[in-house]
Amino acid sequence: MKTLKTKSIIIIFLIFLMFSVVGCKQMTSDNLNVQTARVGILLCDQIISTNNDINNIKFFLKYNTDFLNITTFQKKDSLKKEETYEQLSSNTKSISEISVLFRRVYRSYDLMNDKTYVADESRISANVSSLCDALKLISAEDSKKLDEIKTTVNARKFDEKRVIFDLNSVFFRIIDSRLKIEKNEIEVAISNYKKIIQTVPATSFDSKKIEKLITEPISNENLLFEVYKLQLTDQAIEKNNNIQTKIDDIIANFESLNAIHAEFLKKQSSAEFIESSLAKISQNYKTIQEQKR
Repeated sequence: MKTLKTKSIIIIFLIFLMFSVVGCKQMTSDNLNVQTARVGILLCDQIISTNNDINNIKFFLKYNTDFLNITTFQKKDSLKKEETYEQLSSNTKSISEISVLFRRVYRSYDLMNDKTYVADESRISANVSSLCDALKLISAEDSKKLDEIKTTVNARKFDEKRVIFDLNSVFFRIIDSRLKIEKNEIEVAISNYKKIIQTVPATSFDSKKIEKLITEPISNENLLFEVYKLQLTDQAIEKNNNIQTKIDDIIANFESLNAIHAEFLKKQSSAEFIESSLAKISQNYKTIQEQKR
């Protein structure tokens, strides 16, 4: 009788232990889902910010190139109406608008996995549908896949991990392609700007005004102007290096985020891999924010 009682206690203890382990794993999984959603929000913000930087450097290059052409070579038709700031930023505008929509999806995903909050599943369905419609406008090749996602989320129950992975995969492919195009266009614009700077004659500018911009102890006017051209070139190179690094960071971060979402879909996902990847992205984002200050 005593032996039977002891066995019963052991069985109860093992059952309790089993459910405790399962519960801990579930808590860990939920916590990682929340962390992933919040990293996704940060990266959407990073895209919007970098797109603004891309637009600013493109306008900087356009304005300064036109300025040098007009003042130096009297090319008054250089500033074309179709190349206003709005036109220059049109390529990145759609990506920024989609990033705002994706941010809402990640926010809904965050709330769905936050056990302290009662999430409204219809909200994530509506946000996903809006994102799918926006993605279809700039990626016709993904229309079928995006329609399938919309159909899935309009069902009563759906696998949100699979949906987020599919959306992130489509978005990553788009930004990878678009941002690499922006990188190349900026490189070409920088190269053109540097060439124009070198062809500007010293007679085009007031040496007294330039003297106020140069800190080096130079009195020769020709040398003074050469130093000024060097400063303009260095300024353009610095801007180019900064934006190229930001673009590379975004592409790398979204690729890592995509790998995290893929890991969640595995039957035996690695919490260690997910945690280390999230930490790496967060540190990268933190470094970028500190560089802005």
